[in-house]
Amino acid sequence: MPRSPEPSALYLRQILLAEIGVEGQARLLTSGFRPAPQAPGGASMAEYLRRAGLREAQTGPSPRLLETEALAAVAGHPALEPAAAALGGAFAAVEAIKAALGIGRPGAPPAQLRLFPASDPEPRGDEASEKEVGG
Repeated sequence: MPRSPEPSALYLRQILLAEIGVEGQARLLTSGFRPAPQAPGGASMAEYLRRAGLREAQTGPSPRLLETEALAAVAGHPALEPAAAALGGAFAAVEAIKAALGIGRPGAPPAQLRLFPASDPEPRGDEASEKEVGG
């Protein structure tokens, strides 16, 4: 039966980062987060945090995910809302890791962050050529 990797081997890339190191990784391994599996982006946030070494807990901080309105604004189109939710989950995970390490200041996604420009109704690039040819 294969041995499971030692924790230090699992987190070697993080340990090598000056911002985290051995002490920071030890702090992450003792930190917890409250999962939000039903919230948009909650699954991706939890995955990133587990991979960083944090454990799920019933108590403790619950990282802030994008609110529904902010999620729609970032997506710019309903078809992109799952991608915007994943991006929001990743951002929430980074903020939770910063808090666990005690580094940086809390942040929010940039207000101008957009996956699809909602205010641009005209297609650009290849979309414009397809419209002319097909339309």
